[in-house]
Amino acid sequence: MKQLKFNIIFLLLIITSGWNSTRLLAQENLSIIEIDKLTYDYFNQKKWNELIDLGKQSLKNNIDFYYLQYRMGIAYYNKRNYRKAIPYFENVVSITPEDAIAKEYLYYSYLFGLQVEDARNVLVSLNTAEHREKISFYNQEKTINGVSLNYKNILFDDYAINNTVVDNLTQRTRNSLSYYSVNLFNYAANSSIFDFNLSLLSGKNSIYDIAYSPEIIEEKMKQYQLYFSWNKHIGKGTNLKFGLTYMNETLDWNELQQTTTGNVNSPNQTLIYNGSFSNFASYFSFSKTMKNVDFTLASSFSRINSNSLIQPSISISYFPLGNASLYAKTDVFYQHNFTYQSNKNIVLKQSINSTISPNFGLNIFGLYGKIFNFVDDEGMTMYNNLDALNYWYGASANYYFSNKVQFYVILKNEGLINQYTQDEIIIDNPYNSRSILMGMQFNF
Repeated sequence: MKQLKFNIIFLLLIITSGWNSTRLLAQENLSIIEIDKLTYDYFNQKKWNELIDLGKQSLKNNIDFYYLQYRMGIAYYNKRNYRKAIPYFENVVSITPEDAIAKEYLYYSYLFGLQVEDARNVLVSLNTAEHREKISFYNQEKTINGVSLNYKNILFDDYAINNTVVDNLTQRTRNSLSYYSVNLFNYAANSSIFDFNLSLLSGKNSIYDIAYSPEIIEEKMKQYQLYFSWNKHIGKGTNLKFGLTYMNETLDWNELQQTTTGNVNSPNQTLIYNGSFSNFASYFSFSKTMKNVDFTLASSFSRINSNSLIQPSISISYFPLGNASLYAKTDVFYQHNFTYQSNKNIVLKQSINSTISPNFGLNIFGLYGKIFNFVDDEGMTMYNNLDALNYWYGASANYYFSNKVQFYVILKNEGLINQYTQDEIIIDNPYNSRSILMGMQFNF
């Protein structure tokens, strides 16, 4: 037993001594020529971890040279840690700006690291039009670089209160809704992205209000919405974005009545109300990329359902692997209602995104916080439902047939709170809605 303990101790001393010797060799004894040879050998053998470890120790001890930067960048690139590769390729390109291969590495590192506007800046700096056309993810000669078409169906719980049981009832409930949208975007030559969206939401609601009719009133609803945004790249990892949204909503109330002609009863609709309402929102954001973290400070100002609101927010996206295979995004919103000063709300939104394969991506998301008249999706979406939004959760999936065609589907469950009046007392009535959105995107 004593001999066994001695052998274990002796083995540990050898391992520790060897580790310390290797560390000492890397830190003190190796010359630039020897590090150049070792990193070159690691590069040829594709020993990326060993190359990175030796390179980091060398840089820590102020041993730096052109090919070390090049090899470190390629090592991180092959490990798919694109955001770690970026500064090394930037150093290489700053020394040899004519190196098209280094620029291509830098371009793809930005692109696969989801720094699209930085990638576009590298693309336009390539030496030949042929090279730019070969690797570009969009056609620089096109006015429209992409179009997406979407359809969404929204279903609601049956949360209507029985008006034959409850007296003096006033309630408005939503039935199924359908949503259609078309989106166009353009990558402009001046480091800008322009986005245009036109959408239609249509459906029917049911209203029971004895002040208007003893029967259930059918409300036909249509919402037309126009959205425009402009994203400007103002520096490395830095973007400004401005968006405007205009929504027009039309409502028609029809009373259902039975008409008798001879011995035949037939339903008849009588229009008792129609109206048109406008809502709008503006959005502004400043975003900055710092290594594996993206920060965004934003705010929206909106006029929804005759309420004036401001909604500042902060967003943090974290890329632990330096690529799009796994990253998380957290948004915190604060909403202040100028019309009703007591209405101040904080909302938390979280998503986790993953790329399962080069052709398939998955995203889960959720939101928590009771809120009315909410502005989301960088100003493109306005929740103008009269019922309070309490939470939502869901998942989305993307499938890329090619770099030109993408199919996606989004499943979502929302928790809402309907308020109805009984004998002039306001009562909360929670319910859920479920939606499925399907869309196709085509890139040109």
